[in-house]
Amino acid sequence: MVKDGGVDDIKVREINSKKRGRPSYLNDQLKEELKAYITALRAGGGVVNSSIVISAATGILMERNPLSLECNGGHLSLKKGWARCFFETNEFC
Repeated sequence: MVKDGGVDDIKVREINSKKRGRPSYLNDQLKEELKAYITALRAGGGVVNSSIVISAATGILMERNPLSLECNGGHLSLKKGWARCFFETNEFC
């Protein structure tokens, strides 16, 4: 630090910021599994829309953590808005 007239000159190398927005419904592992499934489905010539994404995510959650789904008393409710957000954030559009 160099004092120049009572002001400290500090060089800032990096500013760490917090993640913005709402936290994801799915953890990173489940999200990666869903992305891999959707990518494989598209590569095979399958149609991928919001209903398919919701069904795939529901199937993955039923296998891994069924109690997290709303139909089983959990807090996750996967709807079209969530599917659209998944498309946008994962660049499937």
